[in-house]
Amino acid sequence: MIFKLVKHLNFRIIIILGLCSCGAKDNVSGDEDNQRVKSASFEKIDSVTIEFLGNPVIHDLDPVSQKVVFSDFKEDQTNLFIAHFKDGIMSSFSKEGDMPDSYGSMNANATILNDSTFLVYGSKGFFVYDYTGKNISKIKHDLQLNYKEIGMGRGMTAKGDKYLYWNASRPSMRHNDLRFYHEAYLLSWIYPETGKAEPIIQFPESSLFRSGKYFARDSWTPVFTTSDEFIHVVFGIEPVIYTFRSSLPYSILSRIPIELPDYQYFKGKDSYHTELEWLWLNYGKITNIKKVGDFFLVTYFPGYDAYDREISASNLSPNERKEFITKMREKYRNRVVVLDLNGNLLAEIDPGNLWPSSTIIRNGELWMMEFDPEVELDYFRLFKVSLKLE
Repeated sequence: MIFKLVKHLNFRIIIILGLCSCGAKDNVSGDEDNQRVKSASFEKIDSVTIEFLGNPVIHDLDPVSQKVVFSDFKEDQTNLFIAHFKDGIMSSFSKEGDMPDSYGSMNANATILNDSTFLVYGSKGFFVYDYTGKNISKIKHDLQLNYKEIGMGRGMTAKGDKYLYWNASRPSMRHNDLRFYHEAYLLSWIYPETGKAEPIIQFPESSLFRSGKYFARDSWTPVFTTSDEFIHVVFGIEPVIYTFRSSLPYSILSRIPIELPDYQYFKGKDSYHTELEWLWLNYGKITNIKKVGDFFLVTYFPGYDAYDREISASNLSPNERKEFITKMREKYRNRVVVLDLNGNLLAEIDPGNLWPSSTIIRNGELWMMEFDPEVELDYFRLFKVSLKLE
């Protein structure tokens, strides 16, 4: 699961469970000749089953130490659980509330550091705990996030002693001012050992968000992946992969428009109105990107077509609205495609019982979680997979 929290009392919960991918070619099998790719699929290599009855939100997993960190979301608090791949749950505890070693509220997924400790980026600082819940270290910070999502595939990306994550400082103006799109930073390097952050990436000149139009809050939330010395970024709804250097001066290297079947995205408005904040939600959005060998895996919500957007905006009764939403969930499922490095569509993947939105890279391996919203289980399963091309 993924829990999405937005400040100003705008609290939204989105359930997103999903697949994983990786930048290593060992995770690609079959024919890698782009001209001869006819189909693609995920091949299950290994699995982990954790017995648990509740609402598991997966934070991180580590194939080396064979550990999983997850939480059970409740209205009053978030309980953290540590589980072993084979032995199941090892410990559980809560670090929210009024206690000396409380991290406050989570700003990002709990991140496994090694076989004995994990890191929490919280509102009160960066906290390292061992697997019994003992606080090992804490570094205060003055960073502020206006937006955060907790769940598999939404965490920080490690690079040495720093982490790539959403920008942790507030812009000087809001998005109803066109200057925002010229001045805002979208990503930062986070340094847990010092509690500092370095804003690094803004909207490129060619971006949809620099077109002079107005957009809804969070419609640009970046999804990103790294490879070698590069950062590959998609800005929310915009169907373009931008590649930047991962070191100073963080220069832009390429702009790659991408082919996404049936993708209906919001292109902005000439003036700002508050209805923009909900209007764009029925449009498409790109929810994950990963580089796998010489390919990109891109997951996206395609968005409603014009007819369904009109119905959604109409004055439906509560029962009609409920029926309509159920129908739309079935009609517009998240989709995942394989693209070449030029953004050309090579194949679309049928994810089966995998929810194709939450992609992570761990130890050069592909992992994913199965999910069936219609079935309540007393366990969850994680899968190690490879990308199979035919």
